[in-house]
Amino acid sequence: MLKFLQASIEQSQSTLSRTITATQQELHPWTGNMSLGMFWFRTKREDHVLLQHEGRSTGQRCFIGVIEGQPTGIVLLSNGQVEVDNVGKRLLRQMLRLDPEAPPGQPVNDAN
Repeated sequence: MLKFLQASIEQSQSTLSRTITATQQELHPWTGNMSLGMFWFRTKREDHVLLQHEGRSTGQRCFIGVIEGQPTGIVLLSNGQVEVDNVGKRLLRQMLRLDPEAPPGQPVNDAN
């Protein structure tokens, strides 16, 4: 996952970086401030675009989040059925100082 994060935030011309950047481009408007890339959710927040991808399998959860155009991102991994996407979204928004701290467990509303 860290390899994907690095390829998402670096400004190199490596094959992996170019491929991941291509999958992050907006392909379809979705709802409000959200759109879809290829395998990525895109959320517009003020002057920024937050990119995120989540995954799960039996006993594991993961989240990768990137602030488009900035060398900033996070990877969260869980070895249980604990959801990590709301934590990841909140961390990205807090990195940009877009959200005041919210109590743990409170869902992040991407429509705001």
